Amino acid sequence: MLNKLCILFFSITVVFNQAGAEGIDFAEIIKNIKPTKEELLKENKRMQVVTKKANNGNMNAQYELGLYENSRGNGTVAAVWFLAAAQQGLAEAQFKIGQKEYIGRDIPQNKDNAITWFQMAGNQGHAEAQIMSGFMYQNGEAGAKDDITAANWYAKSIGSGDLRGRFLLATMYANGSGVEKNLIIAYGLANGTTFDPSFVSKLEDILTVEEKKLGQCLTRLISRNLSLDDAVIILDSPSLNGKC
Repeated sequence: MLNKLCILFFSITVVFNQAGAEGIDFAEIIKNIKPTKEELLKENKRMQVVTKKANNGNMNAQYELGLYENSRGNGTVAAVWFLAAAQQGLAEAQFKIGQKEYIGRDIPQNKDNAITWFQMAGNQGHAEAQIMSGFMYQNGEAGAKDDITAANWYAKSIGSGDLRGRFLLATMYANGSGVEKNLIIAYGLANGTTFDPSFVSKLEDILTVEEKKLGQCLTRLISRNLSLDDAVIILDSPSLNGKC
């Protein structure tokens, strides 16, 4: 039997994805690259145009201005522009303002608002927002703990190719949390991810050769950006010849 897996370790990765490539501080490298005077003038002119568009209500310009202010350390001003774009329905901006409200960065923390923004963005197909929605429901941060809703949100992110939601859903299938326990699906979801190799190894020790083949087939199917539901339908079909 598999032990219950603690997923809290993944929370920082899932929420903010702040860690860069190991051993390479790209942010520090970029920070030390000094633009020329001509480049600064060109950028200032471009941002004047963006600002004018943002003030006229262009949501893409508002979002770009939010990113610009964030990069300059003006997080509170950035939040104003993200909110303006989010209110117009821009998924990326909804995710950004949701992040800020989730952690309380630059604006007061408000997890009720955060889950609303994450779900709005998630319903537009934003994978990170879908994963954050699942994470908040799974951890009781969007009201009562709700594994069924969490699993549904993780499943929505699979078609995007994002491996984080895929792995978190795998742990739910392994434990029967919010979904019917199914080690073949758990293996198919976890196979090909690199978050916890020992998790995949434990499943391989439990499954039969034929069950592992089915799991590997599922891995290939979802790697084609199929939804989990569609992949499982194919997996359950009488003949898999040519489908995997």
